[in-house]
Amino acid sequence: RSDSTEMEQKQLLARLHSLEDSFARCVGRVTQAVAAGVIDVSWDEMQAVPRFAVLRPCPGGSAVLEVFGEPGSSWELATVELLPTGDSSQRPAIVADEALLSLLLSGVVSGKAGAAQGALPKLRCADKDDFAKWAGALKLLRLLPEAARTEAGTAKRRISKSDAEVHGFALINCALLKGLMTFYELLASVVVLAAVVTCRSSSAAVVGWRRILT
Repeated sequence: RSDSTEMEQKQLLARLHSLEDSFARCVGRVTQAVAAGVIDVSWDEMQAVPRFAVLRPCPGGSAVLEVFGEPGSSWELATVELLPTGDSSQRPAIVADEALLSLLLSGVVSGKAGAAQGALPKLRCADKDDFAKWAGALKLLRLLPEAARTEAGTAKRRISKSDAEVHGFALINCALLKGLMTFYELLASVVVLAAVVTCRSSSAAVVGWRRILT
């Protein structure tokens, strides 16, 4: 009985440390990002799948979009290197379609996801606020033209500086971090509570056996 209880306690502690490591990875990614969050991602014509995406700036004016299976994943599924729209030799880094709430990315794609090799990733936002958040961050990095282009050539929308300020990375990251902290704190509390209950049950059992034996 004591061996089994000790094993359970070790497993609970290992789970708690795993949660702490995942939270630390997530916080590190979000604090370095211009925008981050869960968004539907598809490669070429494949079905969109919810993924955790992080958009961060790089030296030289470029940027990188990293796609993860979960916020605390150890490795990214794919990365997309995006170049500023000022490079006339390159096709636009982003083609935005506000009507479909989608962002078609063009850049150097790499990663473990087999479908990502040579494919064009498309981001599908949940609503207009989510679209404005990602579009505003891309505009700040000069990755989106002054007017959001549509694939059908209709419903063009100019993304202004006020949009970028309202949906700036500071507010985005603070809100996201608060939500993630609450989530991970809840999980950690459950693990700790389970460990306490296991320890108390073990102590009660030991006391009971001592009374029986005496």
